[in-house]
Amino acid sequence: MDKLFSVTDIASALDEIDKCKYCKDAKCTNICPFKVDIKKILELIQKGKYEDALSELLSKNIMPEYTSYICDERPLCVAKCTEVNSKKHIFDFNSSNTYVNFPELERFILTHVRDTMNNKSFEVDKVNKKVAIIGSNAIGLSCAYLLALKGYDVTIIEKDILLAQDMRLGLINANKANEIVDRYEEDLKALGVTIFTNQAINVDFDLSKLKREYNYLVLTSNFEVASTINIPGETKAFSSPINDVLHLVSYTKDFVKLTNRNEYFKEDDKVIVIGASNLALDTARIVHKFCDNVTLSFMNNSKNIGVSNDELEKNELKNLNVQFNARPIKISIVNREVQVTYRKTKNVLDEHMRKELEDVFDTEWTETCDHLIIDSDVASSINDQIAKLSGIQLNKDQTVKVDENNVATNDGSVYCAGELTGEIESTLFNIRRGMNIANSIIKDSMGEAQELIQDYFEE
Repeated sequence: MDKLFSVTDIASALDEIDKCKYCKDAKCTNICPFKVDIKKILELIQKGKYEDALSELLSKNIMPEYTSYICDERPLCVAKCTEVNSKKHIFDFNSSNTYVNFPELERFILTHVRDTMNNKSFEVDKVNKKVAIIGSNAIGLSCAYLLALKGYDVTIIEKDILLAQDMRLGLINANKANEIVDRYEEDLKALGVTIFTNQAINVDFDLSKLKREYNYLVLTSNFEVASTINIPGETKAFSSPINDVLHLVSYTKDFVKLTNRNEYFKEDDKVIVIGASNLALDTARIVHKFCDNVTLSFMNNSKNIGVSNDELEKNELKNLNVQFNARPIKISIVNREVQVTYRKTKNVLDEHMRKELEDVFDTEWTETCDHLIIDSDVASSINDQIAKLSGIQLNKDQTVKVDENNVATNDGSVYCAGELTGEIESTLFNIRRGMNIANSIIKDSMGEAQELIQDYFEE
């Protein structure tokens, strides 16, 4: 298929729309994953009703700018438009002039309306309902966006440093993906959405607490969460109202997923990695590429850790500080520095000649750092905890059981989607799923009928 022409101004937009005037059987809507009434939107643009066109578009697809770039890569509506026009012999099938470039028109509407708004603040009628969304993937972000536009009090809790990592990696043009997601984040904040990042929900965190504080709870991501290692003062979810302090303490399992490590660390930062395995060693290696002062700390001696001496003696670790027999007993944050208090340990044999670790008292010392990374176990699943939320039902495969719309659990205030329900789908599908969750919440709270997008394309 030829490269699509660009729509850069009103004249080129009208030229595109003019191709559609002979079409009496618009099949583009049926093939669209969001069932967007493309013909209606084109007519509104033609009449100069750009805000109405945008409203119509957003009523079906809350994130058209992002999805338009996906559609550039797999233009379903374009293919259907080509098919219709070629059969009627209106245009040359092999020419770019054959089809209406709807992805470009979507971006034109957004840009044109955004420019005419001159950055006016969002004004929405507030709804006295609180919604907590755990996970800012495409499901969570689209759900939050739609609910916020409807006036709901929305809080997003995201375990990564950046929102919507899946969407940031979902386009061929990574810079464009980051630009769009950053703009969505700005819009959400302008709408009053509270956003917590780097907030892992630990296995010992009581999800029912969230349910008591919010009218609705939306769980959108699989909780591969790190369990704490029970150090007094160890950062847990919601341990501090100062969100930008919480990134100072994190876990190796979250660190290895970071895509922007060069932004996270500075060359003169001091970093401590508390470790017990090769994952801690790998983390220290990676951090050492960005920071000169990295300490890898073990509670045990060099013979009783999950890392071989060969690994520790590799050349790339020659400048890495490694300390053994150092048990962390307290963590605190003072003036944006992390303070780790250690106690010396020694390896002894018990009465059955088994190795054990014993504390050496009166041997405490404190070290400070800019970042503390803790190597901890990873919980295999949190679905057992989810099941404790008012008896939420699970399927035989331990996925969360949801209704016929694939969003609501048997508890009317808790919604689940994504891997928690056994679904691993495309970004387009996940954006639709997030919208369906939002519309289900609106329907439940307002008693209004909301249109849910069907899971499958109409033939």
